[in-house]
Amino acid sequence: MFYDGRIRMSWLSVDSELGLVGISEGTGTAADFSEGDVSGYQPCEPIVESVEVTGPDSLAEGAAAQFTCIARYDDGSTQDVTAGMVSWTIDSNYAAINENGQITTADVNSYQQCTVTATLDGKSNSRTLVITDSAIHNITIKKCKVKAGKIQGFDSISFSGDFNTTADIIAAADNVTVRIYSAADDYLVYEQTISADLLVNSKNTYAYKYKTTSGEPGGITLLKFDIGKNKFDLKAANVNLTGLSCPFYCIIDLGTYSGMSIAGESVVNGKQLIPVRLLSGYADTLSIAKYSLKVASTPAGNSLSVKGTFTVADDSSVTDGLTITWGEQTFTIPGNQFTQVKAARWKSKYLAPDGSILNTDFDFAKCAFTVVIKQTQIDSQWGTVDFNLSFGNYNKTAEANL
Repeated sequence: MFYDGRIRMSWLSVDSELGLVGISEGTGTAADFSEGDVSGYQPCEPIVESVEVTGPDSLAEGAAAQFTCIARYDDGSTQDVTAGMVSWTIDSNYAAINENGQITTADVNSYQQCTVTATLDGKSNSRTLVITDSAIHNITIKKCKVKAGKIQGFDSISFSGDFNTTADIIAAADNVTVRIYSAADDYLVYEQTISADLLVNSKNTYAYKYKTTSGEPGGITLLKFDIGKNKFDLKAANVNLTGLSCPFYCIIDLGTYSGMSIAGESVVNGKQLIPVRLLSGYADTLSIAKYSLKVASTPAGNSLSVKGTFTVADDSSVTDGLTITWGEQTFTIPGNQFTQVKAARWKSKYLAPDGSILNTDFDFAKCAFTVVIKQTQIDSQWGTVDFNLSFGNYNKTAEANL
């Protein structure tokens, strides 16, 4: 074992049950080397790399629900650590959570948002929970589809579910107001008010329809209440959904009637994620989708490839100069090394002073990136490695589990 932590086989002949300990600089066996019997030592305990919390998106007042926590270790194994192993916390005066992950809610006067967090060995993960008021009718969104437009402001959303109201309430209403919020930061993403007079009654179904014009800002294209089946449908097209993330909640005010529902990952886009492009211009994000580290026979012949998604809150660009960090190693590409291949897409092929070849592709329209580093001295690693991208005001880090 060398002073820098590397381990190599030596020419020394030792039994398999014996180990060598000491310090060497690669010049042979140091004087302070010794042989010892390590056969009685047990394997090292695995180290927690990350934890993941799962649970409901919303919970009614005066109710109870179970949250769970799964730990991922550096040897690739996983374990359910929900009961008695993690530390559970919740940042609300309207709910409590015990050591087994069971949460109970108190009475609320309006919806209350809180964060449930589990921590184990310094690793934490959180989940947003909305506590609903029973005085507010809790509609249920059962299906939802969200699509980001090719340009900002021309997105679409549709959802359907249960909505229990009456013809008398609709008849007495002056307006219908629809509001959509991102639950993570309580951000109002979209709001529109429609005159209730535009709801046309046909066989106990009240419906509003609107046809958008191609290339023009739109709005709600369908709002339908089926009184007999207690169902509702809503569609909107050519609308600006910038800032929308999952889970989100929708509030529908219909005269004296107010209904709210949470749409979580279980119903949005068939359990797929909301398009990350909706966060472009709103928040800085970074996510790794795929990566690989190849170790060559020569130290300077290693290569790293990372692909993923990103969004930028402002007008920061890689032409400001890009810094890439993988673990403890940093690579820099000057801004003048990027070539514009499309309106919002930039590429580079840069030979760094240390001989590394840095190939990058950043598509700001599709929020996708590729980073390939060749002929480099990146060391092989085990466990979690931080990957960071920095340019302009943008500075985000994502974890890669090797």
